[in-house]
Amino acid sequence: MIELVKGLDLAEGGKRTEETSLRTITIEELAEYDGTDGQPAYVGYRGKVYDVSAGPNWTAGAHYEHIAGDDLTDVMDDAPHGDEVIEAFPVVGILEP
Repeated sequence: MIELVKGLDLAEGGKRTEETSLRTITIEELAEYDGTDGQPAYVGYRGKVYDVSAGPNWTAGAHYEHIAGDDLTDVMDDAPHGDEVIEAFPVVGILEP
């Protein structure tokens, strides 16, 4: 399923577009993108999927006790930083509810 989202930054060149097609990703599919075995590191947050692969703090798909391939929505309240840190990464999909 493809969902149309307006005005999101994409991994492809970081371009800002008015309409961008993003893939809907299930929680099971998200788990495959754990940053190991050559896979990119994706995390879910507030219904979006972010590619955190380029983040220097996401070595081998892990960031402290957090693991790529998970939905981090419920744990971000305990983070020492705000939403802006995760929202700075490229959006690569929509997390299926």
